[in-house]
Amino acid sequence: MRTGGGSAIESRRLAVAGVIIAALMLCMAGVALASSWVYWGQWGSLGTANGRFNSPIGVAVSKTGRIYVADYFNNRIQMFAPNGAYLGKWGSFGTGNGQFNGAYGIAIDKYGYVYVTDLWNSRVQKFTSGGSFVTKWGSYGTGNGKFRKPFGIAVDGYGLIYVADSLNSRVQRFTSGGAYLGKWGTPGAGNGQFAQPDGIAIDTYGFVYVADLGHSRVQKFHTNGVFVTKWGVYGSGPGQFMKVNGIAVNPAGHVFVCDNMQNRVQEFTAAGIYLRKYGTTGGSAGQFRWLNALAFGPDGIGYLTDASNNRMQRMKYTP
Repeated sequence: MRTGGGSAIESRRLAVAGVIIAALMLCMAGVALASSWVYWGQWGSLGTANGRFNSPIGVAVSKTGRIYVADYFNNRIQMFAPNGAYLGKWGSFGTGNGQFNGAYGIAIDKYGYVYVTDLWNSRVQKFTSGGSFVTKWGSYGTGNGKFRKPFGIAVDGYGLIYVADSLNSRVQRFTSGGAYLGKWGTPGAGNGQFAQPDGIAIDTYGFVYVADLGHSRVQKFHTNGVFVTKWGVYGSGPGQFMKVNGIAVNPAGHVFVCDNMQNRVQEFTAAGIYLRKYGTTGGSAGQFRWLNALAFGPDGIGYLTDASNNRMQRMKYTP
């Protein structure tokens, strides 16, 4: 009896050891053992009324936790509380100050000023936190300070503005008032080259991450445009993409990338090591249709624009 019991115990020990070894192998392969994302709610539906959307594209969160959403086809910015409660809006279709022809990317500086890429007007507009127009810059073209489809926008710790100038295959840098400071990037597949750069994000160390949409990859740079590293190829596996667009960095320095055509978010270290993913295609909770952008609030909640479902989704992130 004792021998039989010992054999049974030994068998269980071997089974447990096998599970541990398998888990370690998965970790070494970069596969997450459990998702660090939990669905945390949603709001919005198709329409023009307050709190409704017609393709929410860009999103940004202020230091106070206020959510700003670029409501693309409604040509406006809407503001929400962290729980999705409607707070206000501004914008309409047009070319005047405070008007839009495709409100796309959005970013907020440490003072609360809001910057919006006005896609088809080929410009950036700056507003107060409440939506009052401050200034604008840019026009259609290839020269310094001009744009052809400005997509993503980001602000660094010094208040400098970085814009993904998509069809010009470059990133341009400006002061908070719109004065041109420099650029980098040319068309191509080499390091520091782009095919329609889209999302752009900056970490606390000043590194700039650019979603290189046409090449299904992420590129990392110093703020002066010096290339650091890259990751990603076209495909459906871990660390692979089918059109990258939105990109964000959380306080821990992890990089989150919207894998647009596969309707998932992939998480990486700052060096590009794959960690985990979240999301599938559909209309249910935690599913997306045309996942375009995400941003983190000061409470660690992630806010994601689910464009074709015309809603915002909230995800609780646990490192």
